[in-house]
Amino acid sequence: MLDYIIVQAGGKGSRMQVLTRNKPKALVPVNNLPMIFHLFKKYPEKKYIIIGDYKFDVLERYLREFATVDYKLVSGTGHTGTCAGLSDALSYVPDGERFMLI
Repeated sequence: MLDYIIVQAGGKGSRMQVLTRNKPKALVPVNNLPMIFHLFKKYPEKKYIIIGDYKFDVLERYLREFATVDYKLVSGTGHTGTCAGLSDALSYVPDGERFMLI
């Protein structure tokens, strides 16, 4: 069984510039629901480890107000590359536990 989902929610979404000027791409709405919330809706019982970077403060406030799932938010800020913050996120997954990386 899989209990943990790591979500890379950082990045500017530069090709979506108009939509990401004031929020990270994970909060861009699809069918009136932020993208990341579609994942929460599909797997409500999972434990989420969310890696934020661009507009981290906006993501943090939004999740605090609206997320109803079990989550931990980690910062990818200060790291470089596509996997920024991944080692920090993995530290929240217990040894031997399976996880999904999205």
